[in-house]
Amino acid sequence: MGQHRSTAATDLLDATLGVESMALAVRRETRAGHGPDRWRSALAEARAANADRLPLLRQLSVRDEVSLFAAHPPTGLRRRMLAERQWQDPTVVLSETRMERFDAELAKEYARFRRTVSLSA
Repeated sequence: MGQHRSTAATDLLDATLGVESMALAVRRETRAGHGPDRWRSALAEARAANADRLPLLRQLSVRDEVSLFAAHPPTGLRRRMLAERQWQDPTVVLSETRMERFDAELAKEYARFRRTVSLSA
């Protein structure tokens, strides 16, 4: 069968299934005084910790998110549909240089986020 999906898109949908644990990881690192580099590491760690649970989370989303009034299909179903599509090469690839430029541009927002999180403790 081979690889027949857009990895970035399916990874994004998987990330939404674990958003609560990832948000907790970022808040923890923020309260410890860490910034974007450590936030990214904490996100990767949280995603790795959820990896074994992803098939269950996908199936649960198919059951729990279904509604006649929903704007989108359940996350697990959208992920399944993407995984079954033909492989597409990424249109945009994020380089380390580009990430550094984004971080510089977002520095004020990062500081605002740190203040907001520290005040909500």
